[in-house]
Amino acid sequence: MRAARLSIFETANMLLNSIMEFLFNIFVYISKPIAQSIYKKYRTFKKYSIRKQKRMKRDFMRKSAIVGFACALGILFAFSMNIFSSNVKAEDDGRLHKYYTFYTVEPGDSLWEVADEFYELGYDNHEDYIDEIMFINHIKDANDITSGDTLVIPYYSYEIK
Repeated sequence: MRAARLSIFETANMLLNSIMEFLFNIFVYISKPIAQSIYKKYRTFKKYSIRKQKRMKRDFMRKSAIVGFACALGILFAFSMNIFSSNVKAEDDGRLHKYYTFYTVEPGDSLWEVADEFYELGYDNHEDYIDEIMFINHIKDANDITSGDTLVIPYYSYEIK
């Protein structure tokens, strides 16, 4: 059994996800004590004098602004990382990629000649390749192609297109 290899895109995506999770955990670790202290002060707010209540409101507004600003930065960072991670271009990873092309049959062409023209990688032998071409194009007999027919031809490439 062959071990699965991760592409560069998948590796970068996993790295970005782990960084985002780490940053979120730091944010929670920092903001949780602040929120708890604010709530504790809010519960005992009416017990204090008017002067102290004004100071507490001012402190509350300042801390709320800081927490709000931190949240906005975190959200902005998350969206920007999401945008950048979706633009990561996959590189050649040494795997074969399957593609399809169209071929118009010319007079005198046979399925064997078409297979010889496109057969390179990915198949064990010509018979398997011809069987797949016949399956894709719903051809029952290999001699059933006529000039002017358009065939869908599969092929493999190491290049990502």
